[in-house]
Parts: sequence; structure tokens; C-alpha cells
Amino acid sequence: MNNHLARFSRRHLQTEHEAPAALRLPLILFLAFYVGGMFHIFKSGLPQPADFIVFALVPLVARKVSNLVPVTFINCAVGLLGWVLLVNVVTYAGYEDRKLLFATVFYLFNFIVFLITLAMALDKPREFFSWLRIAVFASVSLQLLFTLFVSSGLRKAGTFDNPNQLGYWAVLNIACLGYSLGGKRLAAPDVAALTALVFLAASSLSRAAIVAAVAGCAAILVIQGCSRRLLNAGVVAVLCSLPILLSSGIIGTYLQRLEVVSSWEQRLDGLQGRNIDEYSTRGYERIENNLEYIFFGAGEGAYERFVDTGPALELHSTFASILMSYGLVGVVLFLLLIMQVFKGTLWRHTLYFLPAVLYGLTHNGIRFSWLWVVLGCIAAQGVILGGLRKQRSGL
Repeated sequence: MNNHLARFSRRHLQTEHEAPAALRLPLILFLAFYVGGMFHIFKSGLPQPADFIVFALVPLVARKVSNLVPVTFINCAVGLLGWVLLVNVVTYAGYEDRKLLFATVFYLFNFIVFLITLAMALDKPREFFSWLRIAVFASVSLQLLFTLFVSSGLRKAGTFDNPNQLGYWAVLNIACLGYSLGGKRLAAPDVAALTALVFLAASSLSRAAIVAAVAGCAAILVIQGCSRRLLNAGVVAVLCSLPILLSSGIIGTYLQRLEVVSSWEQRLDGLQGRNIDEYSTRGYERIENNLEYIFFGAGEGAYERFVDTGPALELHSTFASILMSYGLVGVVLFLLLIMQVFKGTLWRHTLYFLPAVLYGLTHNGIRFSWLWVVLGCIAAQGVILGGLRKQRSGL
């Protein structure tokens, strides 16, 4: 492992040269996947057009994965994937629910996304994170246009199948933007993108997404900072535009059209009673009522086993879903992977990821590919910093 990091450090301490167009093909395909992945053309659960770009990236990046990615990441990913496969196949033998097999495919696909992201970021860090920033700007611009002028309904879903996906996507894009900045201060385009992402999270009317998005933006503003000139310009712009917007009635008309105020009143009305209902509706009580699955898991599917009446839905929590589906064994394997991802990272990297953790407390986001892009970015920066530390210490 030390030899790997030493070789990596020697390679990346040197100034990166601009890659020829042919060598940029993986970056171009990655950008296309990142931006195109938010367009859901087919039914939820089926492969989307952008997913096939990942399969095109595999042969282009496979050598980088084998040469640059530390073997510990691969071992952790394979260990978790193997357990997921075992639990779901054994459960499928008894219940024959295809969701059990689809869940395994989702994990496999997202592990590939994780390894591709990690390998590409390790290969040319500066260029990769510059392209990632471009991808965030492009996807946010398209999503904003689609949400404002195409998407309909009280809770906006944008290009996705449901509003929660839009909210979670906004949260993860905030994290990606934070990681792509490195140590740079926020520029005007970054502030505009963050503002748009908070707006998109608010348009989804997902309470978890709004809280997580605001927390993510706050972390970036505090840690990255921005120039005094940009800060003053932002304050002046807000102070000048707010009276105009209030007097013109634009804000009131927009809120009335979206019925945001009444919607939030409905969501907050009777909150205590709803919290009790949501505990059952989201499936949290499923764990305490089926403790026989606590060690090895019940598989990710065949949910009708746990529901007497109503729809047989999955657990609405990333962490509770892993515990229920794959037991304590699965939780340990997942935590081993997460610990490896954050090994050697800076504390601010953890802060950028916390909003996604907050969202995952009340929604199951483990299958969302952008989560695995974020994890790949964190892992890459940890390996880079670890390699630099090794070289500076003379190891």
C-alpha cells in the first residue's frame, strides 16, 4: 500500500498537462453520464439511457482502476457486494420476487460508478474536478429550466420520477460542487449554482432535502469562503431586488400559484400525529417486529412479508434499509467501505457529506448513482492527501 501511494504521489505532484482529445474521451463520457443521468425516460427501476454510458466507460477506465485504485477499496466493495448477492439470492429462492435480484444489480452498477469516479479522479485530479464542476453547472442549468417551465404539479419532480429524487439530487450536487472547488474560494457562478440548487430542493417540498441543502450550502460558504467583493455584491443585489419584488407582487403571485404556503401548512398541521403514522408508514417498525433478521438480513425485496394491509414498500431510510435487508453483517461491511472512503480525508470533506447523511435518515438513497459519485470524490481526495503526506514524511 505504501509503495502504491508513493508512486501515486510522485506522479501527481507534477503539473498536469492538458490531455489530448482522444484521452479526454472518458471525461467527456463521464460528463454525459452525470448530466444525462437525471433524465428518466423509462419506467423507474429500468436502465435509463445515460446508464449505458457507464458500460462504455468500463473498458476505457478498467486499466486505471487496476493501476491506481488501492486494493482495499476493491476488497471492501466486493465484500459488500458478495454479501448482498448471497442474501438476496437465498431470499429469492424462497419468495421469487424479482426486486431481490434487481437490488443486487443496482449495487453492482453503483460500485462500478464508484470505482470509475475514483480511478478517473486519481488519474488526473485537477482536470477531473474541473470537469465535475462543469458537469454540475450544466446539469443545474438544465434542471432549473425543466423544473420552471416543463415540470407540473404542486411538488416539482423536474426530470425525475418523483419530487424526493429531485430534492436528493440537489443535495448531492451541492456536495459535488463543494468537492470540485478544492481550496478555491466561491466565485459568482458557484454562488448562483448553490442558490439554484436550494431553490430546486425547495421546489420538491421535501423537508429532508430542504434542510440538507441549506446545511450543505452553509458548510460550503463557511469552509470555502468567498471574496469580500462578491459578498458585498450579493448583499447589495438582495437589498436592491427584494423591495422591487415585494412591491411588484411577483413573490406573492409565485407562492400563490405554487400553493407553497398552504402546502407547508398542511404538512405541519397535526405534526405529532403524523410522526406516529410515518413511523409505521415508512416501515421503521419493521425492524423491531422482525428481529430474527437482525444479524443476516431479510433481503431487499418481498416486502409483502412484513405488511398486513396497504402497499408493500421498502424502508424509507438508507441506514434502516441496510440493517433490515442485510443485517448487522451488511451494516459492518458497509461501514468498512465508508471508513475506507473517509480515510485520510480532511474534516471539511466530512461536513460536505453530512447533508446526504441527514437525508438518508428519512429516505432510502443508497441506489442513487450520484451518492456513489460523491463517495468516489471523497475517496480520491483522501488517497491524494495520503500520498502527499507519505511523500513529505520521506516514506
